[in-house]
Amino acid sequence: MTAGVTAGVTGVPPSALDRLPTPCLVVDAAAAGRNIRRCADFFAAQRAALRPHFKAHKCTTLMRQQLAAGSCVGVTCQTSWEALVLARAGFPDILIANQVVDAAALDELAEAAAIARLTVAVDDDAQVGLLAAAASRHGVPVGVLIELDVGAGRCGLPLGDPSLVPLAEQIARQDRLSFRGLQAYEGHAVLRDSRSLPPGRTASPSATRCCSSRPTSTRLSTSTTGSSPGTAPRSPSGRSMAAGAIV
Repeated sequence: MTAGVTAGVTGVPPSALDRLPTPCLVVDAAAAGRNIRRCADFFAAQRAALRPHFKAHKCTTLMRQQLAAGSCVGVTCQTSWEALVLARAGFPDILIANQVVDAAALDELAEAAAIARLTVAVDDDAQVGLLAAAASRHGVPVGVLIELDVGAGRCGLPLGDPSLVPLAEQIARQDRLSFRGLQAYEGHAVLRDSRSLPPGRTASPSATRCCSSRPTSTRLSTSTTGSSPGTAPRSPSGRSMAAGAIV
């Protein structure tokens, strides 16, 4: 982008932009404020709460503005390091919407869990073992969501996988882990009304019923979905929406 075009888009003189170390975040504060308020207003009328995603801007100031606008149940991040940054900055409820298996990352996760209420996603029993060991080693509680693949083809158990309930029971048996529910990424459903999607292409009600009918230790306390464009025109299908590109 040329200096002239850049100045026209941002309203910032090229001389000022030239002095910024890159990469850096340059924000139109007025537009960001409008977007934050619009999203909070949208979720105020929904059954689901907003759990804004830190990866979109990696800025604790913007994240505080998002929470202050209301309709939020906590924050979302993608990595253990982001979780630790958020925990150290005083955010009390953090979801890592990803699987964590690296040894150093598990230590960062545990450090964050010592400061904040932390939840992390899994889709395999080996991940549960690694999480349990890290939580035990550091003496911290960690909440766990089982991720389902509802059509995005990324991470998660396939819908109907018979290992869902046994995996939830495995989590519940761990001293330092607690099973908190399900997670599903709905990016494939961008700007599509859920009524037009085939069965099983949004966060699955059948999976919710399956776990909810089990003993108390494996009943759902939450179900989390995404992505940002999936907030419209349809209502979010989970109890919280991990939306990022909304600022």
